Amino acid sequence: MHDKPKNSVSFKVYGRYALFTDPVTKIGGEKCSYHLPTYEAIKGVLKSIYWKPTIIWYVDRVRVMESLR
Repeated sequence: MHDKPKNSVSFKVYGRYALFTDPVTKIGGEKCSYHLPTYEAIKGVLKSIYWKPTIIWYVDRVRVMESLR
């Protein structure tokens, strides 16, 4: 049996199109995207799902479920 810490949250994020940019590439015309969400993007998704102003969220790990293309 998996032993999770008591204050652990897991969720799956997926989609056809996403744009995870580096702040450096936001300036100018063409944007470059990462294949995986950035740390701040994952924190943003977590805050959107489980919003509570008194909680500060920390992302410990990210698991890739399918190979990247």
